[in-house]
Amino acid sequence: MNQKPGLKCVGGTALAEKPKQAGFDNKQVTLPEVLQKVRNRAFEDLHQMLEAMFYQADDMFFEYARKAGDSSSQDACLEVMREFRLKRKEFEKSLFTDIAKRFKNLASNVNGGRPSLESVGGLDGLSLMDTEEVEQSVAIETMVSKARDAFGTSLYQLHTRLDALMIQATVDKSNNPLDPQQICESFKQATQVVECEIKYRLIFFKLFQRYVLDSYDRLIDNCNFFLAKSGVLPDLKGTPTKLRKASMRKAKAKAPAEQVAAGSASAQVAASSMEAANEFFAQLQGLLASVRDMTNAIGAAAGPIGSLSAQAREVASSELMGMLSNIQSAQPRGEDILTGAVQARLNVRNTLTNLLKQQEASVGPQKVGQADTDVINLVSMLFEFILDDENLPVQVKALIGRLQIPYLKVAIADKSFLNAGAHPARKLLNELARAGIGLNDQSDQIINDMVFKKITDVVQKVLNDFSDDISLFNTVLADFSEFMQREVRRSEMIEHRTKAAEEGRVLSETAKKEVALALKEKVEGRLLPTVVAKIIDGPWSNYLYLIYLKQGSESKAWAVALKTVDQLISSVSPVQNEVDKKTLFNIVPALLKSLRAGFSTISLNPFETGELLNDLEQIQMQVLRGEKPEYMHDIDKGEEPTDKLLDAVAKDMAPEADEPEEENQSPIVHHTDKVARLDITKKIQEAPKPELPTLSNDDEHWKKVQQLQVGAWLELTQNEQKVRCKLAAHIKSADKMIFVNRSGVKVLEKTQLEIAYDLKSEKLLMLDDSLLFDRALENVIANLRNVRSKD
Repeated sequence: MNQKPGLKCVGGTALAEKPKQAGFDNKQVTLPEVLQKVRNRAFEDLHQMLEAMFYQADDMFFEYARKAGDSSSQDACLEVMREFRLKRKEFEKSLFTDIAKRFKNLASNVNGGRPSLESVGGLDGLSLMDTEEVEQSVAIETMVSKARDAFGTSLYQLHTRLDALMIQATVDKSNNPLDPQQICESFKQATQVVECEIKYRLIFFKLFQRYVLDSYDRLIDNCNFFLAKSGVLPDLKGTPTKLRKASMRKAKAKAPAEQVAAGSASAQVAASSMEAANEFFAQLQGLLASVRDMTNAIGAAAGPIGSLSAQAREVASSELMGMLSNIQSAQPRGEDILTGAVQARLNVRNTLTNLLKQQEASVGPQKVGQADTDVINLVSMLFEFILDDENLPVQVKALIGRLQIPYLKVAIADKSFLNAGAHPARKLLNELARAGIGLNDQSDQIINDMVFKKITDVVQKVLNDFSDDISLFNTVLADFSEFMQREVRRSEMIEHRTKAAEEGRVLSETAKKEVALALKEKVEGRLLPTVVAKIIDGPWSNYLYLIYLKQGSESKAWAVALKTVDQLISSVSPVQNEVDKKTLFNIVPALLKSLRAGFSTISLNPFETGELLNDLEQIQMQVLRGEKPEYMHDIDKGEEPTDKLLDAVAKDMAPEADEPEEENQSPIVHHTDKVARLDITKKIQEAPKPELPTLSNDDEHWKKVQQLQVGAWLELTQNEQKVRCKLAAHIKSADKMIFVNRSGVKVLEKTQLEIAYDLKSEKLLMLDDSLLFDRALENVIANLRNVRSKD
């Protein structure tokens, strides 16, 4: 076994600090014997897991085919299943080959395939990922995160033991071939053997999650056990598999007594929660009682629900729940929302009164009890606030409004709904509102939005399935939260790319301005030969641009490059005496070397490099011989050379698109396509914007802009259409605020002052994305207190 210097592999866990070696030839590397056995052990376990996965694959594909809406979708799903089964051996070969390659890369200290920042192609590489790649990346990130959370201790042990085993590489989650990230990447590569749509490819991912990653601790523990048995950090801290199982057996032996204690504690907590809920509801009832004769002022009707007769029987809560369930079953099923028609608001009091009146002939006069009436009034006011809330699109509010009856049943059955922030029904409502805030309310757009479709599905499931079992909300909430996590990850990935591209564009524009200003300072007031103008205006300005992007204007490289400009100008300036001639003779070799190095850095065509330096050397020889070189003003007498050069440099470094050459233009040769341009975005031609007057620091709209945080949602009214967008980035150096839509794609770019004026003119509206139910409850309580205080 290879052993690192100072490493205690047997009987301890001490790891001495050691240097890592690099530069191994991958073709000549042989895996250490222990690592080979670990790999083979892992392959055996992985093969068994894949057996289970393939065994269950048909069932899952058949289930998806059964749920498909039409025969063509069913046939496509079954064809993918058949293709997957036929190419099983090819799939397994690709998977195991890629994992084996990662083991070999680990032994040779080779990057396992992740591209470096430079390999992306500089700022040009900041392009948005295609949809399928995003889908797969999100799926992998979700699976990896779940596996690491579940098996974190075992993975840490495996990373540490492999790191101790390897001499030439530092092993961690980024290069451990058995880390969930690496396994998932290998799996993703292997699925390419089957060509299919992304929705079917994601079925593969679900199978892999369920039958491989969910039981992946078996593979990790077996590898850890084998390494420890081989003497690699056998005493590493952390509970080994056998000890963990023993602990579980001991826990089961003590379970009866502990369960009794736990049950007692749980009962105490439940009793305490119920007491708090009843106390809170009693306070709300007190508020309602104090304004009962003035309830019209707060949007609720006065008086009892049902018969006004003194002999009227109070309807039991269980009977009321049955009546509400009948109303719930009559709710529309979503089609009117999808076609643009919005449901009218439901008046629960009137509906119940009519039902009780219809039953009066057979069962006599009835009315709803005061406690249940108070609950109905409270929930009605809560949903009135929600339906009036301007922060949500109309269609989303209409969908949430349909949950009034189910939520009324929840409030009657469980008073903790009103005061417990963690109540699943309350959390679900808040999550639905949070998801809907970023949706645009144009019907042609929202009906095709996956988030809106999911909200619709959630509402329909509650309407269809909820009777009185509140655990349904836990199930629905878990499913919706998992869906939104995938959506958020996807949009965050695109948003990150958008932000990086915008920051790159700002940096590019700033670099061009800085280069133009620096060169202006150097050449202003000087007479320059044509070849010097060509160098400064073309390759050297690009070289300065590149230095600014990579190192900035405070770097040594920037100062050296500007000094080279000074030397270049000095090398073609007339000499006055022998001392000047000797100085020039001494600087020319170093100058040519610096120029050649700069040209090489920007990959200037070698032919063009030779041509420019040859022309420069001829001018320098003329100066050394005391001859007068041909200056720019000798070619064109009509314009000062400094103005021509400055105009050329400024034009060349400007971010706008190049304009066609005009007659009588300076004979300066601009850079050509032989020099790679570094600009990552194309400047969009826009009409010049009028300059806005500055606002005082006390201006309310300016204050709002100053307080605007990244992640805040706004609604923009433009051309009579409303667009919802989120602040993704505030690039302070350029005073640019970048806004993206729900998918992370840029939709708006404005300065702080422009945002303030748009707020002032109400073109922009700030949206409140805080917890909807909490805001509604606070509003209801505040209104009740205000009405009471006016009495």
